Amino acid sequence: MTGSCFGGEDWGPDDAGAFQDPTDKHPLTLLINKDMEALDEFRKFLTGKKLTENEVQSRLQKYTSHVAFHLYQMYQAAQKPMEDEEDTTRLPKPDDQRAEIRRVGMTLLRLMQVSR
Repeated sequence: MTGSCFGGEDWGPDDAGAFQDPTDKHPLTLLINKDMEALDEFRKFLTGKKLTENEVQSRLQKYTSHVAFHLYQMYQAAQKPMEDEEDTTRLPKPDDQRAEIRRVGMTLLRLMQVSR
């Protein structure tokens, strides 16, 4: 997908996901990059362990769920400063959001690789 990552940027191989703010016509949209290079390597790792298809899908679903939940938390955190006019907390920049979800995605993949 082009132009749908944070700040209207194109997706890179290291991007785990992003969100698009809700509008009058569309709800909050959470986007998970299933083509992320590290996620593809994780899929290959799981296949190499000779896990069943159900187990592979279960682990990939856990990753997707965690990334989606973190994206939702990021969205909520970005809305807080806008709701409270006296709050001087700076709004997160797209580059900061992009780096945060990359960090979270990579951490999840590393944890899942060493578990079990």
